[in-house]
Amino acid sequence: TKFLNNICFKGMKVIDIGANVGYYSALTSEAVGPNGIVLALEPDPESYNYLLKTIKSSKFKNIRSFRKAASDHNNILPLFISKDNRGDNRLYKTKQKRQSIRVETIRLDELVIENEIDQIDLVKIDVQGYEPKVIRGMENIIKSSTNITLLTEFWPRGIVEAGENPTDFLKMLRNLDFLLYELNKQGDLMPLRKEDDARLIYKYRGRKYTNLVGKKI
Repeated sequence: TKFLNNICFKGMKVIDIGANVGYYSALTSEAVGPNGIVLALEPDPESYNYLLKTIKSSKFKNIRSFRKAASDHNNILPLFISKDNRGDNRLYKTKQKRQSIRVETIRLDELVIENEIDQIDLVKIDVQGYEPKVIRGMENIIKSSTNITLLTEFWPRGIVEAGENPTDFLKMLRNLDFLLYELNKQGDLMPLRKEDDARLIYKYRGRKYTNLVGKKI
Protein backbone atom coordinates (compact mmCIF):
# COMPACT_ATOMS: atom_id res chain seq x y z
CA THR A 1 0.00 0.00 0.00
CA LYS A 2 0.95 3.66 -0.26
CA PHE A 3 1.29 3.77 3.53
CA LEU A 4 3.87 0.96 3.62
CA ASN A 5 5.76 2.39 0.66
CA ASN A 6 6.40 5.56 2.66
CA ILE A 7 8.16 3.72 5.48
CA CYS A 8 11.93 3.27 5.54
CA PHE A 9 12.15 -0.33 6.77
CA LYS A 10 15.91 -0.95 6.70
CA GLY A 11 17.07 -2.49 9.96
CA MET A 12 13.61 -2.37 11.56
CA LYS A 13 12.28 -4.79 14.16
CA VAL A 14 8.78 -5.90 13.18
CA ILE A 15 6.08 -8.07 14.79
CA ASP A 16 3.49 -9.77 12.56
CA ILE A 17 0.60 -10.91 14.76
CA GLY A 18 -1.80 -13.23 12.99
CA ALA A 19 0.83 -13.99 10.34
CA ASN A 20 -1.34 -16.59 8.59
CA VAL A 21 0.73 -18.01 5.69
CA GLY A 22 3.37 -15.30 5.97
CA TYR A 23 2.55 -12.82 3.22
CA TYR A 24 3.29 -9.71 5.31
CA SER A 25 6.15 -11.45 7.08
CA ALA A 26 7.80 -12.04 3.72
CA LEU A 27 7.22 -8.46 2.58
CA THR A 28 8.69 -6.97 5.74
CA SER A 29 11.54 -9.50 5.77
CA GLU A 30 12.64 -8.22 2.37
CA ALA A 31 12.12 -4.60 3.41
CA VAL A 32 14.02 -4.65 6.71
CA GLY A 33 16.97 -6.47 5.16
CA PRO A 34 19.62 -8.64 6.84
CA ASN A 35 19.99 -6.32 9.81
CA GLY A 36 16.27 -6.33 10.64
CA ILE A 37 14.15 -8.84 12.53
CA VAL A 38 10.58 -10.07 11.95
CA LEU A 39 8.75 -11.94 14.71
CA ALA A 40 5.84 -13.85 13.14
CA LEU A 41 3.09 -15.38 15.31
CA GLU A 42 0.53 -17.83 13.94
CA PRO A 43 -1.23 -20.38 16.20
CA ASP A 44 -3.08 -22.44 13.56
CA PRO A 45 -0.96 -25.52 12.69
CA GLU A 46 -2.09 -25.62 9.05
CA SER A 47 -1.37 -21.94 8.42
CA TYR A 48 1.85 -22.22 10.41
CA ASN A 49 3.15 -24.95 8.12
CA TYR A 50 2.60 -22.65 5.13
CA LEU A 51 4.31 -19.87 7.08
CA LEU A 52 7.36 -22.10 7.50
CA LYS A 53 7.43 -22.71 3.73
CA THR A 54 7.25 -18.96 3.14
CA ILE A 55 10.13 -18.41 5.54
CA LYS A 56 12.20 -21.13 3.86
CA SER A 57 11.79 -19.44 0.49
CA SER A 58 12.56 -15.92 1.73
CA LYS A 59 15.78 -14.20 0.73
CA PHE A 60 16.83 -13.16 4.22
CA LYS A 61 16.95 -15.45 7.25
CA ASN A 62 15.55 -12.80 9.56
CA ILE A 63 12.08 -14.18 10.35
CA ARG A 64 11.60 -15.87 13.72
CA SER A 65 8.35 -17.82 13.79
CA PHE A 66 6.21 -18.88 16.75
CA ARG A 67 3.19 -21.21 16.68
CA LYS A 68 1.53 -19.13 19.35
CA ALA A 69 -1.24 -16.55 19.69
CA ALA A 70 -0.59 -13.14 21.21
CA SER A 71 -2.78 -12.33 24.21
CA ASP A 72 -2.85 -10.51 27.55
CA HIS A 73 -1.79 -13.63 29.45
CA ASN A 74 0.11 -16.86 28.93
CA ASN A 75 -2.30 -19.76 28.70
CA ILE A 76 -3.66 -22.65 26.64
CA LEU A 77 -6.89 -21.59 24.91
CA PRO A 78 -9.24 -22.99 22.26
CA LEU A 79 -8.79 -21.62 18.76
CA PHE A 80 -12.08 -21.88 16.85
CA ILE A 81 -11.34 -22.87 13.27
CA SER A 82 -13.16 -21.50 10.21
CA LYS A 83 -13.64 -24.15 7.52
CA ASP A 84 -13.96 -21.54 4.77
CA ASN A 85 -11.26 -19.05 5.73
CA ARG A 86 -8.33 -19.91 8.00
CA GLY A 87 -7.74 -16.17 8.34
CA ASP A 88 -11.04 -16.03 10.26
CA ASN A 89 -9.95 -18.35 13.06
CA ARG A 90 -10.81 -16.87 16.45
CA LEU A 91 -9.82 -17.17 20.10
CA TYR A 92 -13.44 -16.78 21.20
CA LYS A 93 -16.67 -18.66 20.56
CA THR A 94 -18.80 -17.65 17.60
CA LYS A 95 -22.46 -18.15 16.76
CA GLN A 96 -21.34 -20.64 14.14
CA LYS A 97 -20.56 -24.19 15.20
CA ARG A 98 -16.81 -24.57 14.84
CA GLN A 99 -14.30 -27.18 15.78
CA SER A 100 -11.55 -25.97 18.05
CA ILE A 101 -7.96 -26.86 18.80
CA ARG A 102 -5.87 -25.97 21.83
CA VAL A 103 -3.18 -23.36 21.24
CA GLU A 104 -0.60 -21.59 23.35
CA THR A 105 -0.96 -17.88 24.05
CA ILE A 106 1.82 -15.53 25.10
CA ARG A 107 2.23 -11.93 26.18
CA LEU A 108 4.38 -10.11 23.65
CA ASP A 109 6.15 -8.25 26.45
CA GLU A 110 7.63 -11.61 27.42
CA LEU A 111 8.32 -12.72 23.85
CA VAL A 112 10.43 -9.66 23.04
CA ILE A 113 12.45 -10.14 26.23
CA GLU A 114 13.09 -13.78 25.29
CA ASN A 115 14.33 -12.55 21.90
CA GLU A 116 16.49 -9.81 23.46
CA ILE A 117 14.56 -7.02 21.76
CA ASP A 118 14.07 -3.71 23.56
CA GLN A 119 12.53 -1.61 20.77
CA ILE A 120 9.89 -2.40 18.16
CA ASP A 121 9.45 -0.28 15.04
CA LEU A 122 6.32 -1.75 13.44
CA VAL A 123 3.52 -3.99 14.70
CA LYS A 124 0.85 -5.46 12.42
CA ILE A 125 -2.18 -7.04 14.11
CA ASP A 126 -5.00 -8.95 12.40
CA VAL A 127 -6.75 -11.22 14.90
CA GLN A 128 -10.48 -10.87 14.21
CA GLY A 129 -11.43 -8.65 17.15
CA TYR A 130 -8.91 -9.97 19.67
CA GLU A 131 -6.73 -6.87 19.21
CA PRO A 132 -7.46 -5.26 22.63
CA LYS A 133 -6.09 -8.30 24.45
CA VAL A 134 -3.02 -8.34 22.22
CA ILE A 135 -2.32 -4.69 23.04
CA ARG A 136 -2.69 -5.29 26.79
CA GLY A 137 -0.05 -7.98 26.53
CA MET A 138 2.48 -5.64 24.93
CA GLU A 139 2.01 -2.37 26.79
CA ASN A 140 5.57 -2.37 28.14
CA ILE A 141 7.24 -2.72 24.74
CA ILE A 142 4.90 -0.09 23.29
CA LYS A 143 5.86 2.36 26.04
CA SER A 144 9.58 1.72 25.59
CA SER A 145 9.49 1.92 21.78
CA THR A 146 9.80 5.60 20.89
CA ASN A 147 9.28 5.26 17.13
CA ILE A 148 6.75 2.43 17.01
CA THR A 149 4.06 2.37 14.32
CA LEU A 150 0.94 0.25 14.78
CA LEU A 151 -1.09 -1.22 11.90
CA THR A 152 -4.21 -2.95 13.17
CA GLU A 153 -7.48 -4.20 11.82
CA PHE A 154 -10.51 -2.51 13.41
CA TRP A 155 -13.66 -4.62 13.36
CA PRO A 156 -16.09 -3.32 16.01
CA ARG A 157 -18.40 -6.34 16.00
CA GLY A 158 -15.48 -8.74 16.37
CA ILE A 159 -14.14 -6.71 19.29
CA VAL A 160 -17.56 -6.94 20.99
CA GLU A 161 -17.81 -10.69 20.32
CA ALA A 162 -14.37 -11.10 21.89
CA GLY A 163 -15.74 -9.49 25.07
CA GLU A 164 -14.30 -6.01 24.58
CA ASN A 165 -15.54 -2.50 23.77
CA PRO A 166 -14.49 -0.74 20.54
CA THR A 167 -14.60 2.72 22.15
CA ASP A 168 -12.42 1.54 25.03
CA PHE A 169 -9.97 0.02 22.54
CA LEU A 170 -9.50 3.37 20.80
CA LYS A 171 -9.11 5.04 24.19
CA MET A 172 -6.50 2.46 25.17
CA LEU A 173 -4.45 3.21 22.07
CA ARG A 174 -4.55 6.95 22.73
CA ASN A 175 -3.55 6.39 26.35
CA LEU A 176 -0.48 4.60 25.00
CA ASP A 177 0.40 7.84 23.16
CA PHE A 178 -0.69 6.80 19.69
CA LEU A 179 -2.03 9.35 17.24
CA LEU A 180 -4.67 7.43 15.31
CA TYR A 181 -5.45 7.43 11.60
CA GLU A 182 -7.82 5.45 9.43
CA LEU A 183 -6.04 3.85 6.48
CA ASN A 184 -8.39 4.26 3.52
CA LYS A 185 -8.57 2.08 0.41
CA GLN A 186 -6.32 4.48 -1.49
CA GLY A 187 -3.56 4.02 1.11
CA ASP A 188 -3.99 7.50 2.59
CA LEU A 189 -4.00 8.21 6.33
CA MET A 190 -7.10 10.04 7.56
CA PRO A 191 -6.68 11.59 11.07
CA LEU A 192 -9.04 10.05 13.61
CA ARG A 193 -10.10 12.39 16.39
CA LYS A 194 -11.77 11.26 19.61
CA GLU A 195 -15.01 12.94 18.51
CA ASP A 196 -14.95 10.77 15.36
CA ASP A 197 -14.97 7.47 17.27
CA ALA A 198 -18.73 6.93 17.42
CA ARG A 199 -19.10 7.67 13.71
CA LEU A 200 -16.28 5.26 12.86
CA ILE A 201 -17.76 2.46 14.95
CA TYR A 202 -21.20 2.97 13.39
CA LYS A 203 -19.75 3.14 9.88
CA TYR A 204 -18.09 -0.26 10.31
CA ARG A 205 -20.99 -2.08 11.95
CA GLY A 206 -21.81 -5.70 11.14
CA ARG A 207 -19.24 -7.45 8.95
CA LYS A 208 -17.58 -4.20 7.88
CA TYR A 209 -14.08 -3.41 9.06
CA THR A 210 -11.22 -1.04 8.38
CA ASN A 211 -7.54 -0.64 9.23
CA LEU A 212 -6.08 1.83 11.68
CA VAL A 213 -2.57 3.21 11.95
CA GLY A 214 -1.14 4.44 15.22
CA LYS A 215 1.93 6.65 15.32
CA LYS A 216 3.71 7.37 18.58
CA ILE A 217 3.47 10.96 19.75
